[in-house]
Amino acid sequence: MTNFIPIMLNVEGVKAVIVGGGGVAARKAEPLWEAGADLIVISPALGPVLHQAAQENKITWLSREYRNGDLAEAGLAFAATDNPEVNEMVAAEAKKHAVPVNVASRAQSGNFITPSVLRRGDLVISVSTSGAGPAAAVRITEDLKERYGEEYEEYLAFIKRVRSRVKDKVTDRVQKARLLHSLTEAQWLERVRDGSLRDWGEEEIDRWMTKG
Repeated sequence: MTNFIPIMLNVEGVKAVIVGGGGVAARKAEPLWEAGADLIVISPALGPVLHQAAQENKITWLSREYRNGDLAEAGLAFAATDNPEVNEMVAAEAKKHAVPVNVASRAQSGNFITPSVLRRGDLVISVSTSGAGPAAAVRITEDLKERYGEEYEEYLAFIKRVRSRVKDKVTDRVQKARLLHSLTEAQWLERVRDGSLRDWGEEEIDRWMTKG
């Protein structure tokens, strides 16, 4: 079994090439265009999701078969066709150019995999089975949705705002560390859930810092 390490990439402006136009390719493509990648899809035909994305200029569509040389200037590559032989050709070219490549039909042929992801604002939880059972990763992610509900987006946005205020206003290192640590206490999540923090502005934050 190939050993993978978790990593998060900033792909804004990165040229990402997806070979394939069906549902698998669409699932690879969506998080890339949401993250601002320069996304190129190579396929003679597109499924409905990618066809709509092409119309909305979220992707650049090259309406043809994959050709050797298509990955020469890529920063990321995805082999997502329904033809394992083509996918292996894409993987071989990517490795030739030292381009990280994900191979949908055989994870071990690539050098990175895409996990199942749960997002709650700034909270990103990635679940992977290292290619052993992608469907299991999806199921686990669904289970996590119940544990980490929509309130976590508001909770982390609040923490981010307060943390910035503390770092700007508090000069004493001990007090600063104590205040920042206290933001991890369960009471803050409960107060987000009951709505008691929605009206907190700078005045309320400053008052809390003084008491802390």
